[in-house]
Amino acid sequence: MTTPDAPQPETAATPAPAAPKKTKRNLILWGSAAAVVLIAAGVTIASVAAANQAEHDRVEQHKAALEKRKNEFPNAAKACDFTTFHYDTLDDGEAVEIDHAVMKYGEGLTATQVFCFLGELDAPASLEAKINNTRALDGTQTETWNHLKATWTYHPDSGLNLIVERTDDPPKLNK
Repeated sequence: MTTPDAPQPETAATPAPAAPKKTKRNLILWGSAAAVVLIAAGVTIASVAAANQAEHDRVEQHKAALEKRKNEFPNAAKACDFTTFHYDTLDDGEAVEIDHAVMKYGEGLTATQVFCFLGELDAPASLEAKINNTRALDGTQTETWNHLKATWTYHPDSGLNLIVERTDDPPKLNK
């Protein structure tokens, strides 16, 4: 017999807790979190792209500076109708030597060509006067301007011998 007060065995399973309802508040929170993540990713990508572009620009500017330096003497020589017979490049293009110019007899450069060359290198006008006034007895003369130094001698028999060299170091690619 069964007693009415005795506990009855459970025949049905206990129901599982109900899944949380998607509320408007939860959607707003998750949407906001997703927006923050997307914005952060976008900012990061933009920052990396800007840094890459800045590095690329820095490398290109360095290359341009080296190219300008490399071509400074040849461009000046070309502008003044030099041929390779008229000058020699020295020290990997860091200096140029002009021998036997402005001779009374010979096939060297004319004074006009030499002063054209110096003008292309932005030499001061006083340098032309100094070269014109140099005598054989004066020995070696020197003048420095901007990033260049000219050293010259003059003798009526051998003409003007001129070396123009850079006084600065080549540009370096800094990190």
